[in-house]
Amino acid sequence: MQEAEVYGPSKKLDAVLVYPCDASTMAKLDCGINDNGVTMLVKSSLRNNVPIVLGVFSNDILSNSGKNLFSLMNKKNFYFVPMYQDQYKKKPNSMIACHKKVSKTLKCALKHEQYQPFLLGYKEV
Repeated sequence: MQEAEVYGPSKKLDAVLVYPCDASTMAKLDCGINDNGVTMLVKSSLRNNVPIVLGVFSNDILSNSGKNLFSLMNKKNFYFVPMYQDQYKKKPNSMIACHKKVSKTLKCALKHEQYQPFLLGYKEV
């Protein structure tokens, strides 16, 4: 964690990509819990208005974890890789980030914009 904290005092990064970002990490980021290298890196980077891009992979994003997703969407400097439902018949609350949209999302995040469309529907996996 100490290695991650050095990114806070001075701006050393243009953006931070957390990919994949599970529901637990997303909840910690939403609540400001810093108990591992990833959450500490995000916290330290937010001090310098560095865009944080999250690629969400969660089996319950359309249920219990949805509140954290939408809370983070409403916070400054958080951006999301567009996502789609995967196996929507077997896992109706699951969504995963589209790996083909990561670079476009990063480019938009550097301009402090959310890449659109954010929700891509579903994809048979």
